[in-house]
Amino acid sequence: MPLDNSPTRFVILGGTGKIGTAVAAHLSHRISTLSSLQQQQQPIIPQCEIVLVGRKPLSSEGNNDDYFQGVLREIKHLLDLSSSDEDDVEITSSLVLPEITYECITDIWQPGALDHILRGSSNSSTTSSRSTNTPPPVSCVIHTAGPYADREGPIVLDACLKHNIPVYVDVSDPIDFLNESLERHDTAIDSGTTAILAAGAFPGMSNVLALEAAAKASTNEGKETENNNNDDEEVKIKDVRFNYFTKGLGGSGTINLYITNIGFGDPMVMYNQGKLTKFGDLSGRLLGTVDFFINEQKTNTNTAASWHKANARAKERVGTQKVFAWPFPECATVPSELGIIGSSSSAMGTAPDLWNDMLGLLVDLVPRNWWRSKKFSKLLADFSEPLVLVTDFVMRNLSSKNGGDGNCGETHAMRVDVVTRKNNNDKSTDETMVSIVQCHDSFRWCVGQSCAEFALDAWLEYLQGQQSDDTTKKRKTGVYLPEQRYRDPADRKRILSRLTSTPGTFCYTGPVNVAFSRSSIQANKSSIKDSEADRTTKRQLLPVYPTQIRAIVQAMKNN
Repeated sequence: MPLDNSPTRFVILGGTGKIGTAVAAHLSHRISTLSSLQQQQQPIIPQCEIVLVGRKPLSSEGNNDDYFQGVLREIKHLLDLSSSDEDDVEITSSLVLPEITYECITDIWQPGALDHILRGSSNSSTTSSRSTNTPPPVSCVIHTAGPYADREGPIVLDACLKHNIPVYVDVSDPIDFLNESLERHDTAIDSGTTAILAAGAFPGMSNVLALEAAAKASTNEGKETENNNNDDEEVKIKDVRFNYFTKGLGGSGTINLYITNIGFGDPMVMYNQGKLTKFGDLSGRLLGTVDFFINEQKTNTNTAASWHKANARAKERVGTQKVFAWPFPECATVPSELGIIGSSSSAMGTAPDLWNDMLGLLVDLVPRNWWRSKKFSKLLADFSEPLVLVTDFVMRNLSSKNGGDGNCGETHAMRVDVVTRKNNNDKSTDETMVSIVQCHDSFRWCVGQSCAEFALDAWLEYLQGQQSDDTTKKRKTGVYLPEQRYRDPADRKRILSRLTSTPGTFCYTGPVNVAFSRSSIQANKSSIKDSEADRTTKRQLLPVYPTQIRAIVQAMKNN
């Protein structure tokens, strides 16, 4: 049955920023592509408007304002990149794009600030001209106007629940903010709202990848148990590890530096021996190096497996990178969902490697309460941005001159590892690991695409629910983290097929069985010296990563 063809609006808060424009571009691309495929038994997509909400007032010229036109050019640039990656040129060349308009709201965090948009009215002085006086209803609000730390609760989500907005998606990451938002679950069900939190690349896609790796690991173990007819053998998820890499700023601007700096002041909230634990002095500590590719010698797969070519690209373009601990929320929320019995860890790195060493040194020297200061972290971010941009520019040009792709400054990669433990009847234990690697040309682009795909998935479910006569197919209203919404294998397969095939993705291995060995995640060989002279003259690096967090904390105390 065709879906409702009535007009609707997507509202993107922070829509003129780096992430917001990436969301708008991918939404335009996907909505237009789906509309053009309606003759191929695809859902009919309604006429859509995308509303970009920003803080800058436009001139009296409205649609011709230079600022707004600059935003539209940026979106068109991303659209051109999307179309160039598409296989079906005929479809992309005939796309009819949604209308894109602009609304100015100086502070979306003020209660009531969004009411006029969410109830279906608009400020004519700040939007592009429309053929009708009454705008269509808002079906989806996408909140990219971070940072979310130190805000007075989920004010935007509350506004969406108040106005019964069908879909709400954000890219929030502070754990306290997420927990407070999740408390609105019952209210969201009553309002008919589907809300997905932390729905970017990491957190977001990474959460779903961890569930997929855990499912693969459990299935593998289950088959082995069945074949051996050992019904008493028990398989459990032991460890979950999240490792991320972004060259330079990843295209996301000063806000990414600021959020990273603030995080250095936060405790690492993670699992240690099956218990959720806070480590106050761990964030920002250099841990060691990570292979952002699968060591194929450690796998038992056929060399013709489809992921090998993608894996080779990841090895060439990203390779092995140094990482430091950072308090990503999925390090706490995903292990809770999986019920792990061991430890979790989350870390990230950047390039060139000089930045990792500089950040590690700063974390050693600067008191934690300074990092928690918004004024200090913002000042340091503003000071660092020109240096990072210049470095990115130089390295991008060097890469191009040396025959490379010249994309330094935005390349993104993540590796998710899940370790399972099987207790055998003879009291012995076996541990196995399943790993997934995903890489993209641009961190900023990947976050925007992922956020847009999460929103589209919930919106299409809403449209199908509106038209379906099957009362058993109920829409999943409520407030969810990605790992909660995509517990079901069919749902997870659907969203992963979209998240991992977006334009710019150059590697997705899928879940791969890896021989359990520390060599695939290499330890830093530096040891903690007892000599007072060594402690004062040489900055000590932390030992093996990632094994037991207790060992890392003890090494920090010794240092």
